Amino acid sequence: MIYAISFIFLGVVVMISKLLLPIFANPTIAGMGGSFGILDPCMSCSGASCDICGFFALMAYNLFGLSQDKPYYYVSIFFILSVVQAVFAGLVAGQVSEGSPKAGIKHSLILLSVVVGAYLLFFRIGLIGV
Repeated sequence: MIYAISFIFLGVVVMISKLLLPIFANPTIAGMGGSFGILDPCMSCSGASCDICGFFALMAYNLFGLSQDKPYYYVSIFFILSVVQAVFAGLVAGQVSEGSPKAGIKHSLILLSVVVGAYLLFFRIGLIGV
């Protein structure tokens, strides 16, 4: 059941990335006027937020090979959320199914490798990203 939840989470991330983000990023859809839209917060950062954006950029450029002119904020956020979900879901799966923290680490590693592999595959075929 925990594995199915992780796959559903990946599906939700793909749907948000492919369906909702392009709709919200386009300010002219449905006559919303020019002030509606989701902007990349890392395009104009100041202070400590630039450090976080630098981490997101480093991850997106090194892991996914995004070019410098592409927005990387949402790709990085979705990836981090999926990794956190996979690690904790694996810990829960091991504890529930086998009653052992060691088994939880095993399930976490399995789910983590599935999530990273799925992201790399989805990014290469264009399901996630910009």
